[in-house]
Amino acid sequence: MRISILALLSLFGLLLACTPSSNPQPVESFDPLPWLEKGSMVQASSFAVLSTKLKGVMEKQGIGEAIQYCSLSAQSLTDTLSRMYGCTIRRATLQTRNPVNQANDYEAAILADWAADLKAGKELTAVVQELTPDTVMYYAPIRMQPLCLNCHGTVGTEITAANYGLIQQRYPEDQATGYAVGDLRGMWSIQFVQ
Repeated sequence: MRISILALLSLFGLLLACTPSSNPQPVESFDPLPWLEKGSMVQASSFAVLSTKLKGVMEKQGIGEAIQYCSLSAQSLTDTLSRMYGCTIRRATLQTRNPVNQANDYEAAILADWAADLKAGKELTAVVQELTPDTVMYYAPIRMQPLCLNCHGTVGTEITAANYGLIQQRYPEDQATGYAVGDLRGMWSIQFVQ
C-alpha cells in the first residue's frame, strides 16, 4: 500500500508540473491611437461637409433657408457620411434642438467632464473607448464657431426674432441658444464596428 501512495504522489507531482504556469499569457491591450486618428479624420471630414453645405445655403439663400436646410438635410447627410465611412456618426448634446441628438448617459458624463475642463482652462481632447472587442467609440467636442451663432447665439443679438420664430416652428422645444464663440455645444459620437 505504501508503494501505491508514493506512486500516486509522484504521479500527482508530474501532473502539476505539466499544467500551465500560473503566469497568464499577456492579454492583448487596446491601442486607442489608430482609433483617435480614424475618428479624428471622420469627424473633421463630416464637420467640413456639414459646415460647407450649411454656409453655402446661408450665403446664397439666407439664414431662414439655412434653418430649413438644417432641419431637413443635416440628419440625412450625417447618415450618408456614416455609410461612406462605415461607422455610425452622431452629434449629441445636453441642450438639444433636435431631440434625436439628446446625449445618452455616457455621452452626458463626458460632456460634463469637458465642461469642467473648459471651466478650468484645460484643453478639450477626444476620448476613445473600446466597448467590446468589436466596437470602439470615438467622442470629440463640438465648440461654437462664429458662423454657428446665427442659429445658436443669443436671441435678439445674433439671432433675429424672425429667425428664432422659424427655429421654434421646426423645434418647439428648442434649448440650443444662448451660446458664445468657444462654448461647448456638444460632441461628435462615432461608433466603429470591426
